[in-house]
Amino acid sequence: MLEPSNSSAPPSSITDKVVAYEKFLEYRELDYRAGVEKHLYDSLISKSSVKWLLTGFIDRQIYLESKGDQSAISPEGAQGIAQFMPNTWNSMLEKGWIPEWFDINNEAHQRIAQLVYLDHLYNIWYDMPQDRKALTAASYNAGPGKVQEIVNMYGSMWREYLPEETIKYLHNLKKFI
Repeated sequence: MLEPSNSSAPPSSITDKVVAYEKFLEYRELDYRAGVEKHLYDSLISKSSVKWLLTGFIDRQIYLESKGDQSAISPEGAQGIAQFMPNTWNSMLEKGWIPEWFDINNEAHQRIAQLVYLDHLYNIWYDMPQDRKALTAASYNAGPGKVQEIVNMYGSMWREYLPEETIKYLHNLKKFI
């Protein structure tokens, strides 16, 4: 014969199991995201189009963009350590270049997104190998559309017609480009 259950026993065993399972799911999702981020980073740094960026360019660029301050916001509205414009960030999310959970306010996400975006810009300029690195840096600073417009109008004299800020930017990166 079954004994009646002890009604004074706390019903928390099911609650504890639910809470534990929810924590498990949360940690599993965090592990998944960390794995995706690591895979994305590892796949980027193995690309020949990105290797030149790892010679000090990225650190110098971050210093020029934000002085290493993740909370920096430019007068134009660029945000974070790598100074992404929100519309550029959103475009990268929409195109699936970066995972949907990437947050513009997260420094680690910005560093990975910076490599993704620089790789994209570098590939835009495949037909101008002698100026490819400089065009990549100029595009990051002034925007690829603006730089393309200048190149189309002025050809090999493109550097002379960049915005003054971008000319200074390239000068500060000259060791790497």
